[in-house]
Amino acid sequence: MSVSTALPCRISIYEEGGNTILATLKPTTLLALFNTPQLTGVAQEVEDTIVKIMQEAAAG
Repeated sequence: MSVSTALPCRISIYEEGGNTILATLKPTTLLALFNTPQLTGVAQEVEDTIVKIMQEAAAG
C-alpha cells in the first residue's frame, strides 16, 4: 500500500526554450524508494505503457 503514494503516474507537458517537453518519473525508479521487489514486473509494465503513450503523443 505504501507504493500507492506514488500513484497515479503522471505525464507532464510544458514548453522550455521554444521546445515542447514531455516528462515523467519512471515507475521503476519510484519503486526503488520502496522495499517491494515483487512489484518490479508490474512497474516495468506500467513504465512501458507510459513510454508508449509519450512516444505516440510526441509523434502527433
